[in-house]
Amino acid sequence: MGEPSHERLLERLRPRALARLLKVRASIDPAYARIPDHQAERQFDRVLGKMAAFLGEGDLEPYRRFADRWAAMRAGQGFSREGLIHSAVAIGDVLVRTAREELGQTPECESLVRAVTHMTYLAARMLVDNLAADVERAEKRLQEVRPHG
Repeated sequence: MGEPSHERLLERLRPRALARLLKVRASIDPAYARIPDHQAERQFDRVLGKMAAFLGEGDLEPYRRFADRWAAMRAGQGFSREGLIHSAVAIGDVLVRTAREELGQTPECESLVRAVTHMTYLAARMLVDNLAADVERAEKRLQEVRPHG
């Protein structure tokens, strides 16, 4: 079950977090520096919206589907799979930092930070699982084309 108050807090922090993500995007992944500002803003805003929805609903499946599509689209833009894992963690870190700066050391902030940290872990874990599945598929293909003997 999600926590609607976390969703509302993230939505309140969203403009500040979005501005910070745009400012540090090249350090999140150099591939972000190669795309136009408006595209990066749209991508980050969509991620923040999906994160807020997950916090409010707590439903992992839509979040997982979004993470899979996000990873596929970013890979098509030249992002490495490993870089995607770093990006997911960095986006969560920006949210945590923004929350702490904007909300201070309050119980609502700490609750949101725990929720965002957990959500970031889930996203990173999904991306690692996808990477492991990709490696396994590549190993199987390699075994199929290797000469036997």
